[in-house]
Amino acid sequence: MKGRGLEYGQIVKVYKNLNRDCFSIQDSRTGLVVAYASTVTVRNVVFRVQDGGRKKTIEINRRSVHAYLQGEFIAADEDMPVQTNRVGYYNPFKTETFIDEGTREIIRTTPLAHCQNHRVHFE
Repeated sequence: MKGRGLEYGQIVKVYKNLNRDCFSIQDSRTGLVVAYASTVTVRNVVFRVQDGGRKKTIEINRRSVHAYLQGEFIAADEDMPVQTNRVGYYNPFKTETFIDEGTREIIRTTPLAHCQNHRVHFE
């Protein structure tokens, strides 16, 4: 985005943009969106779901941004790292948190995550 920087190691929030077919990258400190990308890779990741937003989404049956990954920015619009061999997702109408597709376990943190095609690939 013009006039907004995005640097390697910067603490960001990554979420699926509901109006574009991409992910938004938001600076955690300022709250400003600094970039849009088709894929995003972050490290030292914490998976976050704001419960109030989830409940409101269910109540009004309309999507809203209330879930995201927070971590250190590594890359955007790059290929998936080979070590991200698990797949997770979040659906407020089916789950309260991010879930591992294979094991159905809750995902809270991961050393590395790659967002692509409505899913998060992680270690």
